[in-house]
Amino acid sequence: MRDIKKWSPLVRAGRFQIPWKLEASLPGIFAFIRWKLGSKHVRCFCDAEHNLDTIIPEFNNESRFEGLHATWLGHASLLVKMKGGVFLTDPVLNEHHSWFGIKRIMPISFSISDLPKINAVLISHNHYDHLDSATVGALNERFGDSLTWFVPMGLREWFLQSQCKNVHQLTWWEEMQFKTEEEEEESFTIVCLPAQHWSWRSPLDKNKSLWCSWAIIGRNRRFFFAGDTGYCSSFQDIGNAFGPFDLAAIPIGCYEPRWFMKFQHVDPAEAVQIHLDVKARQSLGIHWGTFQMGAYEHPTEPPCKLRQVLSSRNLGNDSFLTLPQGGKLDGRVWLSNSDAVEFCAKGSAFFEHIVNIFMTSKKAEIYPCNECARVFRAEFEKERHILSCHTGAHIWTGMRPIYPTILRSNYRFIFECELKNRILPEFFAEIEKAIDEHVLAGKIIAKNILKYIDVFNRAVSSLYVNLKKYESGEFELNWRNIVEEFKKYYHSLNSVKFEQLFEVLYRVWFWIHFSDQASKFSSCEDLQRTSCQVCLEDTASCVCQEFRIALDFRIPELSLLCLRIAQGMVRDKIVIVVRRLEEYEFRGLQNIFSYLRKVVFGWLYVVMGRKAEDPFEADLDLCAFLLRCEGNLQMATFEIYGRILISMVFRLIETFPTSYQIWMDLRYCMQRTGQSLDGDFINEVKKFVKLRILAQNTTTTRILILYVKLYRALHIVFIPDSLATGIFHNIQAFLKSRCNLLSRTIELFRRPRLMKYLGQDLCFSPETFPDECTSELENKFKYPVESLMDRPGIFPATGKNFITARMLIDVSGSQQEFFNEYRKILSTKLIKKFSRACPFEYHILKSIDSSANSDHLYQCQMMIRDVLNSKRFETSYSEKMIRDDVKLMPVHCIIASANSWPEFAKESLVLPDSIGEYFSKIAEYFKQWKRSRILHLLPNLGSVHLHLGMNGREMLYIVEPCCACIILQFTNKIEISIAELCEKLKAPYKEIERSLNFWLQAGVLGSKKNASWYLRPSSNWVAQACIGRRPCEEIGIEDELTTSEEDAEDSVNEYILSLEEYWPTIRGWFQRFDSLTPDRAYLMLKILVRQKEMLTVDIVKRYFQMKLEQGALISDNDAYKIRH
Repeated sequence: MRDIKKWSPLVRAGRFQIPWKLEASLPGIFAFIRWKLGSKHVRCFCDAEHNLDTIIPEFNNESRFEGLHATWLGHASLLVKMKGGVFLTDPVLNEHHSWFGIKRIMPISFSISDLPKINAVLISHNHYDHLDSATVGALNERFGDSLTWFVPMGLREWFLQSQCKNVHQLTWWEEMQFKTEEEEEESFTIVCLPAQHWSWRSPLDKNKSLWCSWAIIGRNRRFFFAGDTGYCSSFQDIGNAFGPFDLAAIPIGCYEPRWFMKFQHVDPAEAVQIHLDVKARQSLGIHWGTFQMGAYEHPTEPPCKLRQVLSSRNLGNDSFLTLPQGGKLDGRVWLSNSDAVEFCAKGSAFFEHIVNIFMTSKKAEIYPCNECARVFRAEFEKERHILSCHTGAHIWTGMRPIYPTILRSNYRFIFECELKNRILPEFFAEIEKAIDEHVLAGKIIAKNILKYIDVFNRAVSSLYVNLKKYESGEFELNWRNIVEEFKKYYHSLNSVKFEQLFEVLYRVWFWIHFSDQASKFSSCEDLQRTSCQVCLEDTASCVCQEFRIALDFRIPELSLLCLRIAQGMVRDKIVIVVRRLEEYEFRGLQNIFSYLRKVVFGWLYVVMGRKAEDPFEADLDLCAFLLRCEGNLQMATFEIYGRILISMVFRLIETFPTSYQIWMDLRYCMQRTGQSLDGDFINEVKKFVKLRILAQNTTTTRILILYVKLYRALHIVFIPDSLATGIFHNIQAFLKSRCNLLSRTIELFRRPRLMKYLGQDLCFSPETFPDECTSELENKFKYPVESLMDRPGIFPATGKNFITARMLIDVSGSQQEFFNEYRKILSTKLIKKFSRACPFEYHILKSIDSSANSDHLYQCQMMIRDVLNSKRFETSYSEKMIRDDVKLMPVHCIIASANSWPEFAKESLVLPDSIGEYFSKIAEYFKQWKRSRILHLLPNLGSVHLHLGMNGREMLYIVEPCCACIILQFTNKIEISIAELCEKLKAPYKEIERSLNFWLQAGVLGSKKNASWYLRPSSNWVAQACIGRRPCEEIGIEDELTTSEEDAEDSVNEYILSLEEYWPTIRGWFQRFDSLTPDRAYLMLKILVRQKEMLTVDIVKRYFQMKLEQGALISDNDAYKIRH
């Protein structure tokens, strides 16, 4: 063995150097530029969704195999479990691995909170793809001082600055003993070993810290982590000193072009040589398929090239493996395609031998057959084989030797005991043929599913009739008759692939159904109830395995049919099947949702006869389908999918509304369902919304939206309230845990960012933002609200009074105080320096009730006029704004209807004749600022909503004047064109079209092929969540509710009598609404009558008073509300 000291790292001028002679040197900066700019090589990019596999890692489940377990978390991150300790290598558990934003090809499928207890972390060097500051901070926050860090020389200071406590830095060949608190008897030797690489984290610290590989030596197991390295002879020294290793993690990716990468990265051939040098019994390929690292090879090329090298060097594929991201290596061999075929043949031959032994027994029973299955399963585990997702089509072939052969043997013992050897070879050949052809069956296209299901149902019905005949002795039940029976049907499909899958599922169905009915057949003397129960339990295992294989193989058609089979044929015994399902890994179910867009959308909407319109719709339809199932399957399957939705679906949602819209969604659900929502759940959601306002935790917001939508889905399919409440107990617990997490992270979002958020987006009324908010703020920030407003540096220069006023109206509910404070805002806002965080806003109040607070409305209007006419709009100031490219944020407007203002206000303000003209005047003030466009749209719809304000008054928040005018124009017409809007509003065509598209996205407007636009019916959930009214497709939405009352008394009486013809429809509306106010009744009548010049709220009150006196069919509750 070489002298170990000879290979210690060199240190020159404070920088580490490699001591041995190099075959290739590290290219310099000019070589890097020549590579990037002068190369003609075409770089390969990966479409990750179609080329790379990822699964949900299972950290908490204990493996059945003792020893060394490793889970690949992507790139060089490994979770290594050895008896007595859990280790993590080079953790980079974020979507990006550096400040310059190199993103993962495959999204990470877990969070740091999912990780088990970790004892130590090993860092190989300081490159960004191996050392991520965000991940280090998150790990340190979760595990604290109980986590030990092993780093190469020169990195300890960096970790201490990151608040890490237990940090040990080692140099090459230095060893350290390590014990965990849980297993004091077990100790490990951590060894820092050489590697050929370099270090760099900033332009000034190149090679100021060391790079290394690591070895973990336990009492019974040894693990080697190569880190990031080029090939060198030091690996032979490592093997001689510490080998053989039970498992080695060796990089295999980022190796092209070789002239540039040879010094720092090994290719698959060199990786295999390192595997031999360190004397590893088994190696795992890392450092590939996770990030776009800039190399020329395709991200999926390293595993393929690795298998070629292993084959050329006569090494088995199980000696050097690759896993899908999230895959676990626990002592079993992950089969390659060729190995799967070989094992299938071996397993089939073995099982045929076992079956022949049992065939010679004196009495054919079910129990020996089950014992046969257990023997084969033990043999399967003895061979230590398991399949990974990337074994492709042979996933069927590898898994099938267990259950289809059991299926065959049970058929043999149950149906054809007397035929024995005569039928066995034929049946065995058919099963084997079906196994080999399942690969083709997995490629069934979704467009033929409906036809397939129909044929399948007809075949099932036919066989059910024959089962009845068999019970009466009219039909001989054997395998040949069964095959002939269903061949009558599946030939009509005209598809070989359909025939194969049909045959497989037919056997599954027959297994389930016959097991359930066997005890009822009097002619089956050998079948006892106990035997049938055993058979039924094996049936559950068989169905679960079929279900799981279908999902793992991403064949949703098969999973859907298995559900339908289980639903229709074993209603009474389905609980057993579901329980067995829960015993298996949920990897398959999670994969279904992880491929939501490219798989579930396709087959689900074909089966349901719908098209995908919204990311939520697939989830709701799937849940609705499961909930329509009969019997216990309804509850059990939804609980399964509910758990998966919690962990998977929210990662796929791209857009989400603000806290206000979430709360409006929940309010809509509560109004629709009454007392169905659990009270504790509502309280937790209220608490969550307040914390959401403080912390802006968008991920949790997405989950809450999903829950609200799921709750709505439950009631759409009319499931019992007891079931819904039970489901939401789990949601309640989840929200509670999330709220606790948010409470601990509030400090991360405090002061500037928090107050900027509160200053711009909070538009809550007292109903949606409870009074406890003040105490909540004080508890979190340890200051009274008033003192908090006055603290320097918390608010923007112009935002203090604005926030105070907003808090007053939202928390205390005092409009008078709000108007007083807002007067101060408008009078001082433009004097101070313009701040990006506090937009210039115009607030114009809209009042439906002309008699309410008219003096306050007038005051606000006067203040706006004074501000617009102020001399503070100086040219130099506006030019400076334009020069600095400060874009005005959207104006939040509360539109005022001219009819609701008192006469003296109209005269003093000289209001224009139309809303459009009024906003044109506002636009003129902006033109003097040389702005080409009035305003800019918000990136979300948070400021576009109707909501109930104080005293029941409605307020409409809009994004810009043009959008407001467009919506108002729809109060008089059912449809309208862009040309008509341009003529009415006197606005450019492009501006009108942009505003229409905005309202189209908001769900308020719709468009037709003839370029006409219309106000969407109130059944649209977005509009309903905004306006807070119950769905009613017959009723449109109109905003102008006040009209003149100038008609004479006799004309009014005649008009009231003319409304009698509409009474039947009105009475029907009574039954639709849980509350009927005069304003709502007025809206109904106005839609019916279409005579706005006569109909007023007063007329409506008098009309209903007349109906009450006549004793019309009106409930006491509605009568009371109308009177008051």
